[in-house]
Amino acid sequence: MPIVHIHGVAVRNQADLNQREAMLARYIADELHHDDVAGDVPILRVFWGDLAAKFAWNLQACPDPATLVHMGGPVALSPNEQAQLLAEFDKELGQLPVNQPVAPVGGGGLILAGPAPAAAPQLRTRLKDLAPSDLSDLAVATILAERHQQLKQETLALLAADDVAHDPATPAQLAAQPNAETELALFQQLISQRYTELEQAQGQAQGGLLLQGPGWFGDLKDRIGEALGRAENATGSALTAVLSRFRPNLTRAAITFFGDVFVYQTNRGTPAKPGAIVTRLLDALRQAKQLQQQRHGEPIVLLSHSMGGQVVYDVLTHFLPNTPDLQDLKIDFWCATASQVGVFEELKIFAESSADFSLETGRQVPLPLPAHLGHWWNVWDPNDYLSFTAKPIFAGIDDEPYRSGMSVLEAHGGYLQQPSFYRKFADKLRTHLPANWFRP
Repeated sequence: MPIVHIHGVAVRNQADLNQREAMLARYIADELHHDDVAGDVPILRVFWGDLAAKFAWNLQACPDPATLVHMGGPVALSPNEQAQLLAEFDKELGQLPVNQPVAPVGGGGLILAGPAPAAAPQLRTRLKDLAPSDLSDLAVATILAERHQQLKQETLALLAADDVAHDPATPAQLAAQPNAETELALFQQLISQRYTELEQAQGQAQGGLLLQGPGWFGDLKDRIGEALGRAENATGSALTAVLSRFRPNLTRAAITFFGDVFVYQTNRGTPAKPGAIVTRLLDALRQAKQLQQQRHGEPIVLLSHSMGGQVVYDVLTHFLPNTPDLQDLKIDFWCATASQVGVFEELKIFAESSADFSLETGRQVPLPLPAHLGHWWNVWDPNDYLSFTAKPIFAGIDDEPYRSGMSVLEAHGGYLQQPSFYRKFADKLRTHLPANWFRP
């Protein structure tokens, strides 16, 4: 095969895609590798950030108030889900005004802003009681909150945490600990050891990479413990108070999203003369087709994110059927993450959108032709304000939520940083690519 990867809105630096592709190489490539083919499964990047929206005044039209009012009432989250959110906002908690209202809990109260209490509370949540995927997501959220580390270090740390969380030996090791404190210390130690193993292996593979060691996240156990402690006492209104401070960031993200959408729609082009963004995806698919022929028919898998999904849908339904040298190209599995394909079809703004399919006519939109698409998995996060379900719109689509546990600030792209998402992606491939997927 190769894996084709097209990004979404607001990506302007190609280096931002390195971590996703490292996850694809680790968790997805092995599912597609033909035993008789030498070498790694190629990953083809479709970058179009240099063609996207440009803002003449650098978004100065956006208001930037220091603090905004609450965005809503309490929310119901488990301690583990709250811990992931609070780990994400660890640095920002101390920036809230001292008079930020926080509802009391139990017989006392908790002030999220300001200095931490002198004595850490006894944790009620134990790591040994968390499912491997929850344990992984908690560690990942805590690691991602430390934004000072290099991307390569961060990626290795995420992989190390996920390996430890899913190691069959980990639950028994955690259960043997007498209390939460020693449990956290052991968890950090195991992640540190695995990080070193991965770093050494990568250094050997790259002919002597400079090893940094895992010391840069040496306080991981403390930060996980603090997040769990806050989560056991925090109210939903306190979390929304934290989130409300960062609404200006959401405003900028939304404006950038619409800008990139307008650029694509204006310059989409036609099969005879495709626009620049479409051309880059078509060129990547041509390369994928050549590689597929060279690699004994390995399947073509495509991962799209956000606006990239709309580009893929237009290519599948409009450009491939009308491009002579690509009429026999088939994407075996398309994973559309955080897409707006359902909304775009509701608005009837795809090149092949038709008024024949709507709630009024009672007819759902058929999937792209089987000649061009094998399976379409549409994934959306309920916390992501820019991703949408497509199930009511498209007949027979595989559509489901993926709960990252991340906040509205991070959820749009955040779950592409979570190893647990790629594990689910790999499970989907095992289900929907038959055991004898290779073609004669």
